[in-house]
Amino acid sequence: MWEIDKRAQPTHIEDPQRHTKPELSSKDYQPLEGSRVFGDLVPGEPLPGAEAGDEDIEAPEREWADQSYDWMRVAKETWRSSTNFFDTNYRKRIEDSIRAFNSQHAQDSKYSSQAYQKRSNIYRPKMRSIERKNEAAAAAAFFSNVDVVDITAENQGDKLQLASAAINKELLQYRLEKSLKWFQVCLGGLQDAQKTGAVAARVYWEFEQDHRGNIKKDKPAVDLVPLENIRWDPAASWLDPINSSPYIIHLLPMYVCDVKQKMNTPDAKTGAPEWKPLGDNMIKQAQDSMPDTTRAVRERGREDAYATNRSIQDYSVVWIQRHIHRRGGVDWEFYTLADQAILTSPQPLEVSTWHGQRDYVLGNCILETHTSMPPSLAELGKQLFDEINEVTNQRMDNVKFVLNKKWIVRRNRNVDTAGLTRNVPGGVVTADDPEGDIRELNWPDVTASSFQEQDRLNSEADELLGNFNAVNLPRTGKLADTVHGAQMLTAPSSMMTEYLLRTYVETFVLPVMKLLIKLEQHYETDDKILALCGEKARIYQRYGIAHITDNLLNQELTTRVNVGMGATDPSSKLQKFVIGVSAFLNIIKGTPPGLMNIQEVGKEIFGHLGYQDGTRFMTNDNPAVADLQGKLQQAMQFIQKLGKEIQDRTQDNQTKVEVAKISAGSRETAAAIAHPAGLDPVHTHTLKAHEIALKHEADIQKLQMELKKFVLEQLAKLHLAEKTSQLNERKQAFAEKHPTQKAKA
Repeated sequence: MWEIDKRAQPTHIEDPQRHTKPELSSKDYQPLEGSRVFGDLVPGEPLPGAEAGDEDIEAPEREWADQSYDWMRVAKETWRSSTNFFDTNYRKRIEDSIRAFNSQHAQDSKYSSQAYQKRSNIYRPKMRSIERKNEAAAAAAFFSNVDVVDITAENQGDKLQLASAAINKELLQYRLEKSLKWFQVCLGGLQDAQKTGAVAARVYWEFEQDHRGNIKKDKPAVDLVPLENIRWDPAASWLDPINSSPYIIHLLPMYVCDVKQKMNTPDAKTGAPEWKPLGDNMIKQAQDSMPDTTRAVRERGREDAYATNRSIQDYSVVWIQRHIHRRGGVDWEFYTLADQAILTSPQPLEVSTWHGQRDYVLGNCILETHTSMPPSLAELGKQLFDEINEVTNQRMDNVKFVLNKKWIVRRNRNVDTAGLTRNVPGGVVTADDPEGDIRELNWPDVTASSFQEQDRLNSEADELLGNFNAVNLPRTGKLADTVHGAQMLTAPSSMMTEYLLRTYVETFVLPVMKLLIKLEQHYETDDKILALCGEKARIYQRYGIAHITDNLLNQELTTRVNVGMGATDPSSKLQKFVIGVSAFLNIIKGTPPGLMNIQEVGKEIFGHLGYQDGTRFMTNDNPAVADLQGKLQQAMQFIQKLGKEIQDRTQDNQTKVEVAKISAGSRETAAAIAHPAGLDPVHTHTLKAHEIALKHEADIQKLQMELKKFVLEQLAKLHLAEKTSQLNERKQAFAEKHPTQKAKA
């Protein structure tokens, strides 16, 4: 019923094999108005050194960047300074947090020294347990809904924007389910945020062709970036480190064969520049110049997979740096081979990233003001974890001493010390003078204070990190023995978990979704996917739109993630939702039209339930109008049903009247024959039958008038509610455009 209008799409998102695709030139880029950077020439001003009468001198053609600017030096200096700051301030914190996640002691812990090599040095996996519980809660919160995101139009009265929201929602939903491994990306990002304090990701469009020009990959991609592989300026704003930093450096591990292919093949879809060819010796130097201790800690002491020497040189890994530097108010992008050589000429970021925004997102699950690198969960509870491990290891040493005695043996005596050390059950130990040469050392057993201290430490750690553990519940009283009491005890920890997830959603998931929407609006050209999503969105049936064009996709939209407070417990979430919907419906039914703003009431109710608003649950902008329409529809159905019953009764009564008339006529005829002078009883009976029929017809007309009056009243109420809703919207729009007049009023 509808088709995809490919002719209306601009060539920059068409098939890259088209010869009509325009190539970007230096004249396509215009700097910001009023800026003078890189030696740019201002229109209307004479060239340097030009005199009067030299009008024939032509201005030189504009280049992407000033050739005299040393971009390689800038890349080296920013890489060196940012890496030094990262090593001094962040690296040890991140490595200790990763060790805690892996149930390992910190690098400078006493348990890592030689003196504690033969003593108990276990690390209780409490940190791993807490993070796994949070991941399980996130899985229940994010993936219990069929729709991951909710996309709405900025202007609810614009059918084009409404259709755009519907088709973009289906496109994003399809890509999240089919193209992106969203489950791993979402939960992996949460794991990084808990483990290292922050999570970084790059959101881009992945496009790849084979040697014949056939498309191999054409889809959006979200890559999680380890923190040791990304750099930003330390003084960047804690609210938005990525966009406030003057530079971003991303370390990309690539196989040598892929690097050589990039040196020969440009990206035809995004317009990324071709990489400059470099020799094998230069590539080998870059391959050996990137050791990383954080990566070694992450691998738990295993051999670094990126630094492993391979017999085939093309399968070795080399490190590429992607640089984004702000200069003159413009973001410039270029690639370098480690810090050895530059691979591409700098160009504006909007050339390869059409929206011109930096395609990186930096999120977290813990808010800490005025610092771009907040602490991790392990860093928050580090001291408590250290004390828990200390008490545990001391108690275990004590238990081992109690079960396996320690002995004092007189020096230079004939005693089988090896047999004493082995302490094998049923073994034999030889000695010349056992009573004089050997003495047993005894230790008292572990006291209850050790267990009590550990319970207190566990409770404090759980309270700090929002973990609920039934083992640590108070033993006194019967509060925990009831269902309601257990819910009361778990409520604070659930709130902490939900707060952690909400922070993660607002700082990471939502920005990623917004970038994915921009990519879908610009780069999506798959006819099959567009057709499938168009059918699911039912844009033809709902909005009468039969063509999918770029103008339809590129509309201003609002994106929300369907995760709210209280979403970690599915049964509790469903119960709250049912209660909220019932309360909302009761308010709609009991409120006269125009008395209250029902839509705002609904937002307040659904806000308390944990959702941002309840607009996605409503099919009409004004629930009161929708309720009146439903009542009117029910009234019309009732009128039709009642009218049918009246018609049936009328026909039945008419039949009875006719029968009565015939019967009365027959009797009147018989009476006239029997009594020629006429008898009053028969005539009187006939007159009464006529009166009853006339009265019945009058009652039917009266009932029809009452039904018409009821219908007119309902229509008037509906019209009044619609006018009131329109007036409220106009008042709100006027107040938004003229806030000063509203304040004065």
